[in-house]
Amino acid sequence: MPLWDLAVIIASSHEEDYSMFETDLHAWLQSFNAPWVLALMRAITFMGYDWIYPLIVIGACFGGRLRPALTVTLSLLLASVAIHGGKDYFELPRPSDVDARLMDGGRLHQTLFPGGSARDAWSLPEPGAVAALRATKGPDYGFPSGHVGATVAGWLCLCLAFGWRRRTWAVALAWGVAMAISRMYLGRHFLADVLGGLAIGLWAAAAATVVMRPGRLPVRAIAFASIVACLVLFRTDLVDIAKVAGLAVAIAWFEWRGYPVERSGWASTIGRLTVGVAGFECLRWGATFVALPKFIVAALVTAAMFPCVVNLAARLRLYESPPES
Repeated sequence: MPLWDLAVIIASSHEEDYSMFETDLHAWLQSFNAPWVLALMRAITFMGYDWIYPLIVIGACFGGRLRPALTVTLSLLLASVAIHGGKDYFELPRPSDVDARLMDGGRLHQTLFPGGSARDAWSLPEPGAVAALRATKGPDYGFPSGHVGATVAGWLCLCLAFGWRRRTWAVALAWGVAMAISRMYLGRHFLADVLGGLAIGLWAAAAATVVMRPGRLPVRAIAFASIVACLVLFRTDLVDIAKVAGLAVAIAWFEWRGYPVERSGWASTIGRLTVGVAGFECLRWGATFVALPKFIVAALVTAAMFPCVVNLAARLRLYESPPES
């Protein structure tokens, strides 16, 4: 089967109209069961797990310009708050939880409530399926898609904050589509989950960009209000909220003291990246010895990491000039 067939899986040329929480689409996707297709989908989805985003943040902050990189960091943290809060708020199952035909991540999976997908285009999964998932120990909720939300928030904000060209926008768009397809192919998300993640990613990137970019006060006020509303509505994960608060403190510090000017050259860039990785790991290691609630530690580490690493790198002459004192 040609590769382009995977790119048109939800095109209008297909005979059926798919609803938001049904599984026929996933069964059709999994009918393309060649080993290389499964390996490709797993590889794409692997690149969307949490391990990649600290690398993106460190790479952008200390390999590129700090101010736009902090915008990307804010976007990712806002997306994380909304995604985790949304999962806990809606408590909805995944496709493989409600359809015995589907594999979960390419593996056989014990279905919690067979036949529990939605009955029509705009309804939710069957109440019995929702109740069965909520009754499990450590339920793994599906809506919204964290992979899609973080991918869109990260890549879109990178394009906006750094002013990347159209080719990069095309790559970002293709990667977002590929991530969405991989999550549905692997039976991990409904179409509604993917669209929910897309909406969160778009909001997070737009809100972070508007707040961090000088502009008209009313527009920035609306973006700031949307962030506050998100933090209030999805307040179940205090650690994520604490990270946003800590990042706000770090941004306020640089706005007050001034942003450093990056020294050009590969040696300086590699040096800043090395200091960034070392500083991140040292602070994370040191945090394990602090006898405070996790959300307080998360706020302190996030607030301290960027100013401390920048100050150290400036003393090592890896910046043209240190922040103003």
